[in-house]
Amino acid sequence: MSTPNMNIFEQPHIRIGVWGLGVTGKSIITYIKKKYPHVTLVACAKQCDEITQKLLLDLNIPFFLQEQLNQFAHEVDYLIPSPGIDVHAFPEVLAQCVQELDLFAQIWRGKTIAVTGSIGKTSTVHLLHRLIESTGKKVFLGGNVGIPLFDLLAEHNTPDTYAILELSSFQLELSSQLKPDVAVITNIFPNHLDRHKTLDAYTAAKYKLFEHLPAHAQALVPFELVEYFRSRDFAQRPLNVFFSQKPTPTELAVLNYKEHEYNQSHKLAGEHDREHACGHTCVLFIEQKNTRICELVDGSSIKIGDYDPSISFPQTWLIGLSVCSLLGLKPQAIDTTHMIPAHRGELVETINEVAYYNDSKSTVMQATIASTEKLLLKHPRVILLLGGMSKGVDRTPFIKTLNNKPVFIICFGKEASALASICKSCSIPHTTADTLQQACIFAYKEAQPHEAVLLSPGGTSFDLFANYQERGHTFVTLIKTIAKQ
Repeated sequence: MSTPNMNIFEQPHIRIGVWGLGVTGKSIITYIKKKYPHVTLVACAKQCDEITQKLLLDLNIPFFLQEQLNQFAHEVDYLIPSPGIDVHAFPEVLAQCVQELDLFAQIWRGKTIAVTGSIGKTSTVHLLHRLIESTGKKVFLGGNVGIPLFDLLAEHNTPDTYAILELSSFQLELSSQLKPDVAVITNIFPNHLDRHKTLDAYTAAKYKLFEHLPAHAQALVPFELVEYFRSRDFAQRPLNVFFSQKPTPTELAVLNYKEHEYNQSHKLAGEHDREHACGHTCVLFIEQKNTRICELVDGSSIKIGDYDPSISFPQTWLIGLSVCSLLGLKPQAIDTTHMIPAHRGELVETINEVAYYNDSKSTVMQATIASTEKLLLKHPRVILLLGGMSKGVDRTPFIKTLNNKPVFIICFGKEASALASICKSCSIPHTTADTLQQACIFAYKEAQPHEAVLLSPGGTSFDLFANYQERGHTFVTLIKTIAKQ
């Protein structure tokens, strides 16, 4: 069911079902109870702990177990499912479902910057938050970054506020009303194929972010996705295209950008020069005299080095500074001391000259490989803790890239045996552990001075933990306990 083109909470005698009682569901309940007390609420979930049961009882909200789904649906007019629920698996109630993201879009009054992609979303939105904050604007994070969208509605819904949303394919696949001011996609790699089944379906879910952009909105996409966008309804709209390095003449030709003009002027095809870009506004990332230069849509340049790029990958800075340029904002130099997002490559402890890093946020192998290779630039060997659930993705090609590199892999969790078999076939030194605790103890014994221990599982946490945050917190606790001993 498409979300109605109106605020359903304002309808008289409306009955709303909140399906799922994680942070998203609880946030929705809290918001509706405060802003729309006339709404009748009913809740449903697979299970309900004592604290949540007491909350529902205190708020006089009836509760159904998911096995009572049909009865639950009969009691309400609309269902708001949590993003983690695959509503396609429940066709009998699909017509009643409305999307949390669409409801947010209807009510939100400020500007919206929406970021999706397979990897790099969290680092990108955190950097964007700091850059825009440096301009004096009111700006807040929300979405898949761990802050429910309805928390933003409850606390920060004013016209002069910027919302930076990290959005997953689960949030986007049924969305029909989000109209961000800037839409960004970082990249596309195979992910969540256990739910989407095919890469095409997964990519289509991500593309939903761009389907309803208003005329004034800006779209920022990697060069690798230009042809995909051209094949869709976006063919006649200008794109802002970014490159991970100086584009080749062949790549420029794809955009109908004239090579000699690029070489002569180092300017970009912007609003003033669109005939040379065939409707595409280019945002380039180049190397010049060992200083990274971000050339922006207005033809100006920013030295990324001025903003201390050491805390993240260069592409993250490229996207962050480009979005600011598209919005007409000029960020100031920012303090990056405490800027790395939690569970994203953070240094936890150094024990006996061995550095321990928490990269629990890595739920795809591309992120794991990138983190491993980054640490190998400053450590002679990396002890990699690999685990989690594969989400229907074959991890073999990624693990194979670590062959002949100074890496020792500890495979842990439900898929430990399968991962160990891949390591064996690739001749990569490895061992297995049933739990994260066992993996940490083995890593402590295995690591030598100046080496690194990296928790970067490359899979979801659901085999052993509720989410990647719990997995990361557990790792931090285990390592700090080892440090005390």
